[in-house]
Amino acid sequence: LHAWESAVSPSPLLDLSTATSECDYFMSYVRGFQGYTQAMPMVNDFLFAHTFTAHVTSVCIIIGLFMVPLGAAITSEVPSIPFWSLSALVGVLLVFVWIWVLLSKHTSLVPQRMRPWALSQCTLWIDRYCIDHSALTGMCSIGRCIAKSNNMIVVANGEYFTNLLCVYELAVFSKLHLGSELKKKLVLISSEWGGISWFQKSVLLTHGEKKWLTDFRCDKAHCTVPAERQIIVSAICKVWGSLDNFEQFVHTELLNVLEESKKRYYQQSKDVVGEALRHVFAA
Repeated sequence: LHAWESAVSPSPLLDLSTATSECDYFMSYVRGFQGYTQAMPMVNDFLFAHTFTAHVTSVCIIIGLFMVPLGAAITSEVPSIPFWSLSALVGVLLVFVWIWVLLSKHTSLVPQRMRPWALSQCTLWIDRYCIDHSALTGMCSIGRCIAKSNNMIVVANGEYFTNLLCVYELAVFSKLHLGSELKKKLVLISSEWGGISWFQKSVLLTHGEKKWLTDFRCDKAHCTVPAERQIIVSAICKVWGSLDNFEQFVHTELLNVLEESKKRYYQQSKDVVGEALRHVFAA
């Protein structure tokens, strides 16, 4: 993934940054280093790692199976070569790919430019690298950045819906894309969701996840800088007409978006493998 770089960006973490007039995803999460370190692995997994590993695994397994008859033909000519040797080579390659992915995710041994997600062309807007939070103009520019983002990915938890700046980002994007396309463009994932499991029996929202939205009230949301509260509240009212309108949207439609997003999150790898199998047998 590439962070969407601003004009001045001294951070050494932006080795993969690229300048662009619009981005694929606006990333919304609870501000702070802890929030960032929780959010980025989830976003990397959802936007790239899950699909990449599912594609590679399914393709390697299929190639390995097709190598069995070829290996048998070679064995008939050269008995000293086992029929499974070609399939084993494909298996070794798959193991190396998984080691590469796991080392990239859980250690700093793999350089930024050599990690799997460096292959992705997806652009991601991350506020901590793109705006000056010490200036009011930086905060006010968020709305323009959201308008230039094709999609939004929200890393939510119980704290997210009590943060007024996060709520503002969600309010602006939701209003811009309100309608049938919202479920496609807005993705809500939880930092509390575990890894993908093929034996996941239920992807229904938990009681706690539902309460994030059903108990949401703008007046309960706090603001890091108290002086900005009135500015953000006024901006939400300008976009939605009133706080009541936005709260009603959160209690109803956004609940459906969260439920759909959870299904997408846990179904993602299965869909990729199914697609790969359909292409193979169609060919």
